[in-house]
Amino acid sequence: MLAAVILSGGASQRMGSPKALLPYQGRPFLEHLLDVTRHPKITARRVVLGVHAEPIAKAVHLAADEVVINADWQKGQLSSIQAALKSLPADFEGMLLCLVDHPLISANLVGDLIDTFYSSNAPIVLPVFEGRRGHPVIFPQSFFRSCEPRRSTSAPVLSSGPIAPKSANSPPTKKAAC
Repeated sequence: MLAAVILSGGASQRMGSPKALLPYQGRPFLEHLLDVTRHPKITARRVVLGVHAEPIAKAVHLAADEVVINADWQKGQLSSIQAALKSLPADFEGMLLCLVDHPLISANLVGDLIDTFYSSNAPIVLPVFEGRRGHPVIFPQSFFRSCEPRRSTSAPVLSSGPIAPKSANSPPTKKAAC
């Protein structure tokens, strides 16, 4: 069983409004990501919200057990990952980590990454297109010790250890223009 975590806790300062609510294919980024993370192996979902929690929760229907409020959102993405991890059940095998400003992912890509996660036993599974790493990323539960509160950034976590790249037949996710 996997957990899907969507990080949407940032200030969106350059955008001037929450990235989660930007339109993509006629609906907000966040709604699209909620749809593509529906998969039989995903049994828990969490949307980590921060400074814009109220307007996002008003605009997008979220189940109460899906919402995690990161009071320390200003400390960055790692604090949001830590908040999500604290909310997850103990029996999950891994976490599909999605960034709200990378909406160009599909349910097929999510399914392919999940299949690779279960068949490869690699500590990190992510899409790769033309040699470039993309999103979303799947981490096994055993990897989460690297995200304990003593760390201040996720960069060393993501740059270490072997990965199982999943070749993507379509371009990688693109960060929203800021």
